[in-house]
Amino acid sequence: MAQLKFEIGKLRYLLLGIVYSIVPFGTLYTISYLNLAAIINGWLLFITGIICILYFLIFPENKKFINLVTYAGLIFITVQFFLVIASLYGNATTDEIIIETYAARIFLQGKDPYVNSNMVEVFKFITPIFGTPMLNGNNVYFLLYPGMSVLAFAPFVYLNLPDYTALYFFSILLLLFTILYLKNNKMADIIPYLTLVIATDITVAGFSLSGSTDVIWIFFMTLSYIYRKNTKFSGAMFGLALSAKQLPIIALPFMLYLIYREKEKSMKQIVFFILGAMFTFLLTNLPFILMQPQDWLRNMIEAEFQPVIGIGVGFSEVAFAGFVNIPSKVFTILFAMTALICMLVYIKFFNRIKYALFVFPAIIFLFNFRLLTTYIFDWIVLDLLAYVDFYKEKEQTRLLNPSTPGSTISIAPLDLKKLKSFIKKNSSFLLVLIIIFAGGTSAVVYESMQLSGTHIFVINSVSNVSDPIDVSGYITSMDVSITYNPTSGMNLSSPVFFRIIPSTSTGSNFNSLIWKSNHNIKYGMNNVTITPAIALYFLPDNSNFRIQAYYNFQSTFYSSGTVSLKQNTTFPNYGMMYPTYTPSNPYPGWTLNQGEKQFSYILKNGLNVTGNGANMPLTNSAGTSSMKLTDQPANLTYLSSNNKILRFDGNYTGEGTILSIKGGIVTPVLFYGINITFNNTFSIFIGFNSTANKTTVYDSQNSIYIITSNFTINFRQIYNLSLTNVPYYPVQFITFSYEVRSQLPGTYDFSFYNFSLN
Repeated sequence: MAQLKFEIGKLRYLLLGIVYSIVPFGTLYTISYLNLAAIINGWLLFITGIICILYFLIFPENKKFINLVTYAGLIFITVQFFLVIASLYGNATTDEIIIETYAARIFLQGKDPYVNSNMVEVFKFITPIFGTPMLNGNNVYFLLYPGMSVLAFAPFVYLNLPDYTALYFFSILLLLFTILYLKNNKMADIIPYLTLVIATDITVAGFSLSGSTDVIWIFFMTLSYIYRKNTKFSGAMFGLALSAKQLPIIALPFMLYLIYREKEKSMKQIVFFILGAMFTFLLTNLPFILMQPQDWLRNMIEAEFQPVIGIGVGFSEVAFAGFVNIPSKVFTILFAMTALICMLVYIKFFNRIKYALFVFPAIIFLFNFRLLTTYIFDWIVLDLLAYVDFYKEKEQTRLLNPSTPGSTISIAPLDLKKLKSFIKKNSSFLLVLIIIFAGGTSAVVYESMQLSGTHIFVINSVSNVSDPIDVSGYITSMDVSITYNPTSGMNLSSPVFFRIIPSTSTGSNFNSLIWKSNHNIKYGMNNVTITPAIALYFLPDNSNFRIQAYYNFQSTFYSSGTVSLKQNTTFPNYGMMYPTYTPSNPYPGWTLNQGEKQFSYILKNGLNVTGNGANMPLTNSAGTSSMKLTDQPANLTYLSSNNKILRFDGNYTGEGTILSIKGGIVTPVLFYGINITFNNTFSIFIGFNSTANKTTVYDSQNSIYIITSNFTINFRQIYNLSLTNVPYYPVQFITFSYEVRSQLPGTYDFSFYNFSLN
């Protein structure tokens, strides 16, 4: 019986069919049923997937037809990703793209984005979900990338388009030039595989979904590689890539050596390439250099030396996660040492690894202190293009020499004779590598020894784990006992910041949980209360974690056991520090809308400072303006039994609350105050009036009115007043709303701030 032949090449169409069919369902939860464009595009994508599966099972061989289907699927899937992005975000959410877009906006207004003071309001209107915390407690808000990072966004800002539109535009151009390069090199058969990569790897496909701007430099780097035979144009494109971000500099030595060898070791061509790169780099940066050369140069240098916390995957994880105490400078040394070794290896074995030039940057970045996903995956498209040239060169060799076998995969046993011969033949080269490695290792040991024995910060214990703002299921406060031992020449007091690394997942929050203290620590032992910097950094209840205390390059770690809230204490948002709790909008500095009424959140010092209160207007109409910050009830039994008192400051129009009392029925003519509701059946109204000499209590139907001049709420008093009016429960819960009521037309205003609960 003849053996059946399986066409492995057609399997790709089955895989494509599965991916195309699944993506509409996989993106369903991010796209509204009211999005007609997404609905129709989902149909087309699903139908394309079914055609690919049918081609695999039924259709006769017709490459022209299936290639058209593949291209159509590629278009539909990129449109689907764009619709997902547009549905999820009005704008992209990383600090990187927000900073670059804002820089383009103020540049169009005639301001210099490299003057840091011009960038202080960058997060005023869009707060990044993914920020970059620095070791000094601040977040990166200034522009650290060269001029093309601004100019690329300028047209889209001018047209008032969402910021990710620029990234999507460059993604489409990158895809187009990649496909054209494959077709021009008669490798169109690989396009379905490229489509599969794009469909399954969101990092390569969208770029803009996470807000990474790397696609801009990758596009120009792609042109630089594709057109490298024209060294002037290739250099010009490399200059634009370098002007979009400093990251491509790591590939420059490999690119230069590739051109040097392909141009028959012509230094003249290398000079042309460098001059082309210098020309476009300077051209795109000249407007900013002319504005303020010192500020531009400072930000270019600081980009590589800014003191930021470690995140990502790589060898530095054991250091920034606290397993081993290794200073970040060690990874700078390892990075430089690896880059030098990789370059020497590329030069030595160029004939065999010529087209691996874009693999080496990924290897080098493994030693970077911060290793983001893009630092590795950025090079995938470039690796694909290099493979085209590798494959083409191998095929040409095979055609010229038919006896040359095709590409095969085999695993041969270790041949010690060949190994000895290799060592002997390359002894000088290996000696150079050993010397470099020994030098780098010595520098690493020296830097590590500088750190050993120093205990500037020492965390002694963690206590009083609590949730004072009453966010169900989360810890939002704890006390840390920390000792500060400054060495000679250091200040006797120091700021200190904290990072909590839980043993459980923190989702996509690569920064872990950044917490802060409002006080500096002094020489000796200190006890500080720490809280999350923003709501994104709430710690899940029943967690064990490692906590890091740091400031600049001083750091220490402390590992906790499992910690949990001993009691749900309590009071919803008394400090009004975290007005929303949802991951989609977890940041202070909000505006709350209820119908036609709008309440604005007051900030202490403007941008990026946690707010401390709210302002509530009632304008040109009789009625009620009411704001309830949360539906989460407060535990009145706990508040009363612990003698808790809520204090705050406030302002209101005129003298304040005015009551009308007729027949024992109390009616507020004008009311500024708080409505405390019990089980949705009974209310105690606390009204404020500046002329009240004493606190007065009025009973009314289903309610009690308290008139006072003090912005103080005694929960023992509230509890006692409720006992005769509210059915008794073992624990009584109350909800709060802040209100302005008026029976008369006019303009009324009520502000409240500086809350404390003690």
